[in-house]
Amino acid sequence: MKSKQKKNEKGFTLIELIMVIVIIGIISAVAIPKFVGLSTSARLSAARGIGAALSGTIQAEHADFLINADAYDVAEVIAGTTLSGGASVSNVGNVITYVSGPDTFTWTYTANAGDTTATLAETSGF
Repeated sequence: MKSKQKKNEKGFTLIELIMVIVIIGIISAVAIPKFVGLSTSARLSAARGIGAALSGTIQAEHADFLINADAYDVAEVIAGTTLSGGASVSNVGNVITYVSGPDTFTWTYTANAGDTTATLAETSGF
C-alpha cells in the first residue's frame, strides 16, 4: 500500500537546510579571522595598561619628591604600583619586564634628574 502524504505536513526541505549551512559557513569565514587576533590585542592592551599604571606611579612619586625631597627609584615605583589580575612586573638594571603568556613586554626606566621627572619608555612589545 502506498502511504498518502498529508497536505499540512511541516518540515524543512533539503534545499532549505543546505542554504542555512551555506549561510552559516559564510558567516564563520568572515567572523573567525576577526576573533583570532583578539587575544594578542588583549595582551598588548593589558601590557600598555600596566605601563600607564607605572607612569602614573612615577608622577605621584615625583610629586612627593618635589614636595618632601623624598628620592625615589625604580623599585619604589614598582612597589607603589598596584596591579590586579595576577599581573606582576620585574626589574633588572632599570629594565621593567612584564610577561603575558608567551609574550614579553619591556620598558626602560630613566631615573629623575633634579626637578625633571623619571621616564618610562616602551622598548619592546609583542
